[in-house]
Amino acid sequence: MKKRGLSTVVSTLIIILLVLVSVGIIWGVVSNLLNTQKEKISFDKFSIQLEIKKVQIDSDTNTTAVTVKRNQGEGEISGMKLIFSDGENSETTDVSPLGELEQMTYIITLENIDVDNLKKVSIAPFVENIEGEQILGEPALEFKVNPNNQANLGTEADCGNGIIESGEECDDGDSNGNLCSPQYGSSCDYCSNSCTIETIQGDYCGDGIVNGNEQCDGSAGGITCQELGGPGCEGGPVFCTGCEISTQYCEGFCIYTES
Repeated sequence: MKKRGLSTVVSTLIIILLVLVSVGIIWGVVSNLLNTQKEKISFDKFSIQLEIKKVQIDSDTNTTAVTVKRNQGEGEISGMKLIFSDGENSETTDVSPLGELEQMTYIITLENIDVDNLKKVSIAPFVENIEGEQILGEPALEFKVNPNNQANLGTEADCGNGIIESGEECDDGDSNGNLCSPQYGSSCDYCSNSCTIETIQGDYCGDGIVNGNEQCDGSAGGITCQELGGPGCEGGPVFCTGCEISTQYCEGFCIYTES
């Protein structure tokens, strides 16, 4: 009886041990999947296009003014990191995030780098995961600071000299005022003759103008089912849906032909 009782206890302990091992293995697999998905969700947010438009300095206060623009691209970010370098040392500062197509100038006082020795500035977006850890995205193209693109804060700007100076958003020199040509469904920026960044919106579905491959825009233009033509085409009305003629409420076989 004692041997049988001991055997039962040992069997029970072995079963419990096997269950615990199985639970550990399953949790390890689930945990890896969760971590992988968490990182995927975080990195999926980095369809963010950032651009440093200009860098200005103030030697007296060791201060920089960095103008950053976020271009088209969906996704939410927790913040951005401005990275300054003099070629040997680097300094990083967290700044508030930008919305899509938003532009902002950040005033940063450097602590470890002399602004007169500043060589380059870059910026990278980041998100915070559920543990509060920062996941950094790819830095934007570096802005190389040199006498041709650097301007001192407070100096009087000379629009048209090809140097972005205080108060200017851009300066393309002789190319100032040359309009850009946006593609359908997008926009583009150009530098005006007053050194401001101007945006031209391209044609798009919903602007009320029929253009490109659109059949309509906003309304069907008073077209009736009978006017469409086709065997037994009648009824109505005709609608404009997604800039295409919709014959959903017509009867028979209707054919839309652009006039």
